[in-house]
Amino acid sequence: MLNARRLVAHLAPRVADAWPAIFAIALAVVLAHSAVSHLRDGGAIAQHYRDVLGLDAARAVGIAQLVAAAGLCVQATRAMTCAAFAAVLLIAIANQALTDRIGIDTVTTSLVLAWAVTVAWGEVNQRPKIDDFTVYPVPGKFYEGELNVRREPITQELPDGRRVQFNSDAPKKGPADALPAWAQGIRPLQWKASDPNGDDLSYRLSVRREGETSWTPIANGVANSLYAWDTTSWPDGRYQVRLVASDEDENPPGEGLQDEMIAGPVVLDRSAPSFADVTTRLEGTTAVVHGRASDAGLYVSRVDVGFDDDPTWYPAAPDDGLWDEPSEAFTLKLEGLPPGEHLLRVRVSDALGNAGTATRTVRIGR
Repeated sequence: MLNARRLVAHLAPRVADAWPAIFAIALAVVLAHSAVSHLRDGGAIAQHYRDVLGLDAARAVGIAQLVAAAGLCVQATRAMTCAAFAAVLLIAIANQALTDRIGIDTVTTSLVLAWAVTVAWGEVNQRPKIDDFTVYPVPGKFYEGELNVRREPITQELPDGRRVQFNSDAPKKGPADALPAWAQGIRPLQWKASDPNGDDLSYRLSVRREGETSWTPIANGVANSLYAWDTTSWPDGRYQVRLVASDEDENPPGEGLQDEMIAGPVVLDRSAPSFADVTTRLEGTTAVVHGRASDAGLYVSRVDVGFDDDPTWYPAAPDDGLWDEPSEAFTLKLEGLPPGEHLLRVRVSDALGNAGTATRTVRIGR
């Protein structure tokens, strides 16, 4: 039972992609069978054409059916053959209607006409469709240790020779404390597209800065639905990303179709955030540090505070309860810090992994 399910799962998408060819071959078999009957029969069929047309056309019809059957077996001539065959069937149905011979033959002819039209429709190239396109504004999480890959992981080589492997499943390794410098420039792109004809699609990606009109290509001939855009050499700013899906590789030259979608803005920011307006005070035995951190890109994601030569970093809390704004007021309360002068260290991080550290001498208490 399990093997049967696997077989069905394996064949179903292939049958769905190949249904026009399957329908066409089946129709060709029907026509070939009819053609043999027309060529062999010298009685009832010949008499039928003499009654309807006034001449013995059985042999000519049989030869025409063989030619149509052959045309249906060749993809390049399939749509044209179906169109011609459908026109002949329409003439036959019209003749039956005009001569008051509507009956079972009319029903049969109509069914074959619908069959031919269906095959012709399936052979006409239809435009691909991009259903979803996401450009993640921050890098995906990078993890220490080996990659925990899913089935069929995507591997991409960056221009400088480094390889990035990524997938849609969340790895189970513990998160690293900070992104490596090269990873801060990676922007994951993911999309979903389909083609009504079942053609394999290729993708092109290009970007432009907000306020500009021209697009700069960043990738051509992409076959996967995932891409890692290396923004390391791009200047800071807000960008749009355009995805073009094309079936041109699966169709004759000049007959390919495409769809496109634009996503963004994507913020590129390699500037470290900063802090200002730092005040300190002593509440009993608790040292209170208050300040404001700012980022020119997305938003402040973390503030850590240290004192003197103590290597420990103490996480501050946002005053509004959530790190989600370009400018955030923060507060740290620390027990046991003696009054007097101290070297205050503040490390501010933003959503893109940029971090800035500054020091300041402060006096706490008396």
